[in-house]
Amino acid sequence: MAKEVLLALGGGGLRGIAHLGVIRCLLDHDYVIKGIAGTSAGGLIGGMYASGASFEEIDLAIEHFSANPSFKRRSADSGSLIGTLGLEEVFPEALRDKNIEDFPIRFVATAVDLYTGREIVIKTGNALKAILSTIAIPGVFPSQEFDNYKLIDGGILDPVPVNSARAINSTLPVIAVRLSRKPADYDHTEPNLPFQDVIPSSIIDRLIKSRLVESLVTFYQSIDVLTTKLEEMNLKVDQPDVIVAPETGHYPTLDLTIPADLQELGYTAMQKALPQVEQSLSLVNKMRRIAKYVSVSKKEKD
Repeated sequence: MAKEVLLALGGGGLRGIAHLGVIRCLLDHDYVIKGIAGTSAGGLIGGMYASGASFEEIDLAIEHFSANPSFKRRSADSGSLIGTLGLEEVFPEALRDKNIEDFPIRFVATAVDLYTGREIVIKTGNALKAILSTIAIPGVFPSQEFDNYKLIDGGILDPVPVNSARAINSTLPVIAVRLSRKPADYDHTEPNLPFQDVIPSSIIDRLIKSRLVESLVTFYQSIDVLTTKLEEMNLKVDQPDVIVAPETGHYPTLDLTIPADLQELGYTAMQKALPQVEQSLSLVNKMRRIAKYVSVSKKEKD
């Protein structure tokens, strides 16, 4: 019998590359990933994999962007530090000009609508637009207009989208992957802006003199603290079958230098959690999920 699982992939910026290690580990141990819900970096990595792109294509896209970073903007982009045109240019071919519903693996991306404050689960429509919406970190990347919504990073409300993954198939176990940081993970010695190396030095000099860099770094660290607490609370409520937490907190959220061990950290963390995954696939646990979640969804429809 196939060992089928669902993934809920959380945000983490650069640290999201660890999600690839998680996926590789599951495939190496003969698990079948039937669906992925991703937010922010989890939406980016999960979307690329669900689109049918190979690991080689995904690795190449990451390496190319790291070596040739470009943050070109559209004239219509909302206010943000940097643009996404350069990022779009390196997405794997399998992702471009494709709708989410056409992916070989079920996929949903989560975002937040600034007009209503609601979480939006994107299940259909242009895949590239959906991914740009879920990675739209406020103030860093531009928000996205999508189906009459103004969308930003989904991790603002739900850092690890467990319920969105469960909605794909409530009889299957959900593996939640969290990549949050703790205050102790930060390097407080020298504050840096995201992607500071590719921002013109004249602008950086002005920002440093005005102490704006320090203010922005403090702001984003505060958001990280809030997100971590929200993540902990949501995971207690949503109760995924397995929680995987790669030890990636010492790496920054936004950077152009790709640490060689990020995928390995994801692989190792997933490997340690495999006994829990096996347990979640037992008949007893499957019946528990059916009783708890399938019955609830039927009542909601009635």
